[in-house]
Amino acid sequence: SVACITGELTVTWNISVPSENYTTIISRGMGQPLHCNSTGTQCTTGGLMCGSSYVVTVFSVTETCFSLPSPEVTVQTLPCPPTNVTAAHTCAPHPAAVSWVASDSAKRYTAVAVGSRGHRSECRSNETSCSLPGLQCGEVYTIGVSGADDNCTGQQSDTVSLSTEPCTPTNVSSRLICSTGAAQVFWASSANAASYSVKATSNGQTLTCNSSSPNCTLSNLDCGEAYDILVAASDGTCVSKYSAPFRQDQVPCAPGNVTTNLLCGTSDLTVTWIPAAEPLNYSAVAQPLTGNISSVTCHTDGAACVLSGLQCGQTYNVSVRASSGSCSGPYSPPQTVQTATCSPQSLTARTDCGTNSLLVSWNASLGAAAYTVAVTGPNGYSDTCSSSNFTCSFAGLQCGSQYDVTLTTQDSHCTSSPSQTAVVTAPCDPVNVTSVLQCGSDAATVSWAAAAGAVAYTVHAREGGSHLDISCRSNTTSCQLNQLQCGKVYSLTVMAEDATCNSTGATGAVLMT
Repeated sequence: SVACITGELTVTWNISVPSENYTTIISRGMGQPLHCNSTGTQCTTGGLMCGSSYVVTVFSVTETCFSLPSPEVTVQTLPCPPTNVTAAHTCAPHPAAVSWVASDSAKRYTAVAVGSRGHRSECRSNETSCSLPGLQCGEVYTIGVSGADDNCTGQQSDTVSLSTEPCTPTNVSSRLICSTGAAQVFWASSANAASYSVKATSNGQTLTCNSSSPNCTLSNLDCGEAYDILVAASDGTCVSKYSAPFRQDQVPCAPGNVTTNLLCGTSDLTVTWIPAAEPLNYSAVAQPLTGNISSVTCHTDGAACVLSGLQCGQTYNVSVRASSGSCSGPYSPPQTVQTATCSPQSLTARTDCGTNSLLVSWNASLGAAAYTVAVTGPNGYSDTCSSSNFTCSFAGLQCGSQYDVTLTTQDSHCTSSPSQTAVVTAPCDPVNVTSVLQCGSDAATVSWAAAAGAVAYTVHAREGGSHLDISCRSNTTSCQLNQLQCGKVYSLTVMAEDATCNSTGATGAVLMT
């Protein structure tokens, strides 16, 4: 009999008369026969050719004499392994077809596939092909075929390898690139995959990208849309199923209907917009167009915020953008805003001592389109002057009076906070001038009524013929003239003065010595 595992032949026999030795001859009918010597009643030998029939005879041997041969017995060796095994690559769910060249003496065949993770599949056939069912994705199978007769199964053929289609990608995730409206998609590599295809769907729109590595970038995402991202793998022939959808957060759209409202008299600008339906955070920014000035930003989760601390007389571009988590959308189209004009600087007011007129001047203010000076004084006096050349004048003011000067600037929307100063006109001329001659001396006392705005007085006495000028000065309403000449006629003039101006000297009296 032939051992199915080893292919060795074991011959046994019965004896009637013991013999010293026995010789078994095993012949195929061609080539040299095999010999097996034994002192017992059985003999085992190997080296038989597969798929062959052998004729077996046994001789007993005594010294140099051989007995007659036993009756011939024919034995069949193990079937040879099939040759030229091939396995066809097919896509799931179809089974993989395996074929081979028939081997001698085999009546049936078994094909076995063993995966790298231990999975096993087999198929049986009486022909030279069969199909392996249930192969797993992402595997490399080793496939061999063995033939069998009625007694034994022969050795397995040389094996071949078969790579199955890639599995559906897993661990899909994505990262938004908000500045460009793109999403970088990542996933775990699939065994046997040569390429990947990614698609993102939202409201009937589909975006795609392809890659040979486990990542790719989806471009041109519409803002305000949430996309479902799916990934499939391909080996060049088969394509896996798409992965479970991964919901990608949306890129926020730029807010619409942005409006601005400048609060005159402050440094605040209120910005409003129409918010999105979903909850988002918003930031408004004012970017100066000129100068070494910092931008100003405010944040809110509502539909308005106030930009505080804007500098006066400046031009800003104002934009708003929405953000969700770490993703910020694009800015809205910029709106140009001119802040309120600055308050005027270096305001000065000077009076003309001789005419009681007033000249007001100032320096230019950023953002100002016009300037208005208002002057108020005693007895309900009020006058205004508008100018663009940084000066205004006022005439006919009352002597010895304080006037309040207020300067404001204007642009197309706002009036600045005022700059203020006060000025006092030249003192009035003293009135009710009288003189008292001190007989027997060269002196006379001059007195008068107090003049508005005066802090001191000077009396001048002029004699017409000699043009002599005798004077005295006083902080009160009288003073004494000395060194008057007898028999003369003097013209008396009393002048009032303040820190900067004298009165006109238009009033006086006559003194006769």
